[in-house]
Amino acid sequence: MEKIASIDRGCFLITLQSLHKTVYITNNETRKIWTNFQKRLAKCVGYSYIKTRHLNSPKPVVHVYFFLPSHKVDTEVTAMGKRVRKKWTILWGHGASVMILGAAFLGGGIVGGIFAGLAQGEGALELGNYLSDYLTLAAEGTVMRSFWPVLWEQMRYFLAAVVLGVTAIGVVGLPVLFGVKGFFFSFSVGCFFRVFGGAGLLPALVLFGLPALLWAPGFFLAGTQGLSNAQSLIRRGLGEGRSEIPACQMVYWARNGLCCVLFFICSALEYVVVPILLKAAAHAVL
Repeated sequence: MEKIASIDRGCFLITLQSLHKTVYITNNETRKIWTNFQKRLAKCVGYSYIKTRHLNSPKPVVHVYFFLPSHKVDTEVTAMGKRVRKKWTILWGHGASVMILGAAFLGGGIVGGIFAGLAQGEGALELGNYLSDYLTLAAEGTVMRSFWPVLWEQMRYFLAAVVLGVTAIGVVGLPVLFGVKGFFFSFSVGCFFRVFGGAGLLPALVLFGLPALLWAPGFFLAGTQGLSNAQSLIRRGLGEGRSEIPACQMVYWARNGLCCVLFFICSALEYVVVPILLKAAAHAVL
């Protein structure tokens, strides 16, 4: 087990950095001081239980089992039980990353839906003519696209997420990227709904919904681990932790490789299957 806390000259320093950590504390202080420390520690950070075991040594070894969120607190307590510092850190970890990116994507989607409904006058007329012409061409089967532009359109957000994830700027850049992606996704669907009503959701489902079944898992997987990596870089730079950087592990890049496969399959689906289904959907709408 890793020794991450110790008693030195009457000062206890506890740093919580993981969901479940076993802490070994050695001391030469009296039992009275240690008991007082336990009471103050329970009030400051809480713990599941503390178990003391005496070895064949003049120093007792104390096992402290914490079950707390990784972003909870960093607390310093003096030997007499007085808390002198309590510092709240940023949310981090995969669970927090999913919530942050999900909220950014949802927020961007809400804004995109609102903007799609704001088109009025000449702008709304031009939008209606454009989508009507597009579905007419789709119904005739004349909407043709080469594979590589389709692949680039799907991969560009993923590549941006990978680049942002290996830099500290990803802490801000990744939520912004997910917000932009959510905005354009919702705006596109909202435009079809505005022009064609409920029937417009059918071609929108074909154009955007089917590919999303593949790109969304890959995009969120890359973004989640990228945000966790960027947060680890921030914590390392601030001197708040020396845990291993996720991007230095093979599993990090193996997940990115899996995401690449998903985006490639998504592009192939959009290139081969979507035009056929869109032709049928266009006939149903027009």
